[in-house]
Amino acid sequence: ASDALAALIAGAVISLVAWHALSKPPPVTTVDGGDAVADENYNVDTVDSNNVGERFLKARQLLVGGKLPEARAEFLAIFTDTRTRQPTVNWAAYNVALADLLADSPGEAREIMRQMKDSPRFQQGRSSQYGPLFLLTAEKMLAPGPFPVGQLEEMKKQRGWETQVLLLGLKNWQHGRFKDAVTFIDAARQSK
Repeated sequence: ASDALAALIAGAVISLVAWHALSKPPPVTTVDGGDAVADENYNVDTVDSNNVGERFLKARQLLVGGKLPEARAEFLAIFTDTRTRQPTVNWAAYNVALADLLADSPGEAREIMRQMKDSPRFQQGRSSQYGPLFLLTAEKMLAPGPFPVGQLEEMKKQRGWETQVLLLGLKNWQHGRFKDAVTFIDAARQSK
């Protein structure tokens, strides 16, 4: 089981490194989906000192570097900061849950998913292009038990499925469904 755990963590870290290298930070948007203009220092695409974009990139580097408590704390601070706009609020919660699952804290991962789903700011951001992804991810993370691997092909039809299956793979690992967990994590790792 320890070899399987090492393989799973290696797969998750490879997925994180690829995600970090290939993706830019999520854009910050307002409720109506337009670019945030209320506070330019809190636009993820602007890299000024102490803005959310710089903080998000720093937190992601901490996560990829395996510094899970530090990454979690920074993503949580971004999530709870009332100046942070959507969809960055939800991406921060997603990353808190990812750090929690990698740190073997599934209860905390479920709690942040619940907080994200119940947040008034989440409701405001549901109309964004990633709104449905975050809603489905939260619902699947909050459902009891492991997530059925048989639903993977259907999930691949959704925008952003790769991020969802990474969390669900780690959730399945927590439930002792190691083979299913590896299937999900490999799918995320092999995705474009």
